[in-house]
Amino acid sequence: MKNPFRSTCPQLSVVVAMGTRALCVGALCLGLTAGCSGTIGDPIGERSNGVGGGSAGGGNGSGSGSGSNGGGMCSLNTLGTAPVRRLSHPEYSRTVADLFPGITVPQQTFAADLRVHGFENNAEAMNPSPVLIEQYNSAAEEIGQLVAASADKLLPCKPSGNTDMACAKQAIADLGKRAFRRPLTAAESARYEAFFAKQMSAISWSAAFELTTTAFLESPQFLYRLEFGAPADASSSAGEVPLDDYEMASRLSYFFWQSMPDAELFDAADAGSLHTQAEIEAQARRLLADSRAQIAIADFHRQWLDFDRLLTQNKDSVLFPEWNDAMRNGMREESTRFVEDVFGSGSGTLSELLTSTSTFVNVDIAKVYGVSAKGAAFEKIDLPGDQRSGILTQGTFLASRAHSTNGSPPLRGVAVLDALLCDRPPPPPPTANTAAPTSDPTKPKTNRQLFEERTSPSVCQGCHKQINGIGYGFEAFDSIGRYRTMDNGMPVDASGELIGTDVDGKYDGAVDLSHKLASSKKVEACAVLNMYRYAHGRDASADEACKLDSLDTALEKAGGDLRELMVRIATSNEFMHRPK
Repeated sequence: MKNPFRSTCPQLSVVVAMGTRALCVGALCLGLTAGCSGTIGDPIGERSNGVGGGSAGGGNGSGSGSGSNGGGMCSLNTLGTAPVRRLSHPEYSRTVADLFPGITVPQQTFAADLRVHGFENNAEAMNPSPVLIEQYNSAAEEIGQLVAASADKLLPCKPSGNTDMACAKQAIADLGKRAFRRPLTAAESARYEAFFAKQMSAISWSAAFELTTTAFLESPQFLYRLEFGAPADASSSAGEVPLDDYEMASRLSYFFWQSMPDAELFDAADAGSLHTQAEIEAQARRLLADSRAQIAIADFHRQWLDFDRLLTQNKDSVLFPEWNDAMRNGMREESTRFVEDVFGSGSGTLSELLTSTSTFVNVDIAKVYGVSAKGAAFEKIDLPGDQRSGILTQGTFLASRAHSTNGSPPLRGVAVLDALLCDRPPPPPPTANTAAPTSDPTKPKTNRQLFEERTSPSVCQGCHKQINGIGYGFEAFDSIGRYRTMDNGMPVDASGELIGTDVDGKYDGAVDLSHKLASSKKVEACAVLNMYRYAHGRDASADEACKLDSLDTALEKAGGDLRELMVRIATSNEFMHRPK
């Protein structure tokens, strides 16, 4: 049912003095640029460990290597920008599921958001297109119909008939608070009640509930996380505004769960008990203990390590007849389950992420690891420690950084440099041949030898000495991630050398490489930078290097436990305030 509430936008516009760009989404109009300053990918200053933010690149939006501070002054007390943040697509889906428990809502397909440094939640890159706005409207109408059909499961009262406005007011207050993640203002309540009454009179109580639900889902107050802040308190410094309790509840829930606050967070916000570090830390640890945190952390890794790249990879059907959608999707699920296990049952550390020999397999991917599985259900197994070591030796990473016929040392090396060392090399020149090299049948060569030949010119070695020094470590794995000791009838050489890191030196094979990376402080610092980007929905700016250094120290003290890093971020001044 098309929502007549949408046509009332000029009369019901909510003008928020937060910038100059205006957006009309569904029923309400809103200005949405407060705190949005700078450019996407502003470089962060050089940190004590040499890790920098770089600048946004094309495609996935990954940044280049170490940045310079550009003369910026770093202060732990200076707040970065706090741009208005639209719900990312995973956040939208999980919020709708939690907003309407017990209702099966079909997965919505939305226009893809631009990724910046791999992340889909960078606020400055999330300007809605006309296509996305229409998709939001369609989704709201579909969900409104489903909710109305199951209203008896969701309503806080039972309407006594088609003119029961008392129950309507209860429903509006209940749904409005949860949809907007704060109590409705008196003016908002009056508008929605008037709209409900008009539709109830013209059609029916059920139709009015459906259309009002749709209107809530089309509102910018639902689609965006708006933060106006609370009055300054004694702990606030000049130039900053503390978040109010409801805004703090949302920051916590979306950081740890990618969804709206639960009843306990709402209760804490109602009680005004979300404005001290102790209170916030207690809630952060509670949220982390919930299984929903494992799902959200796995999604952080999906974006950070680009698990989705695997879904577009095709393999040579003659060389790899077993490659199909089931194997591709199975590998993707394996990595998700692995991350959830590390952060749910395991140590939650980067070391375990990079060195664990455990994984999850089913019948679709077991053959890649040379093991057997009972069926479609996944089971946890241990793999040989001399062949596998953590996420870099799993099918998702290996098969997604490969050509259709063989592995690719450059693709695998660049992926490690970019994601784990925050040191992405520049793109190859336009004239570079990036196709998979082929061997003369009369003069067989290994895959490594072909790439050594391809990248041997001095003009290539400026980058490829570092890139291939990492990428060659994965030569014991073919295009779909199977372990091998022979390549084209000749022994595999998986030795390599790390260059330009804090753990430089020669190594032998992916297991040795993964262990060296697991001991790297630069890898820890890169993880900190990426978690900071994800938590704040923006890149780190030039004057925030010392904040990141402080988080580096905190992560080191926590033994590399990323869960403790999340708690430290959530209790930081940056997380609890926004700039004026």
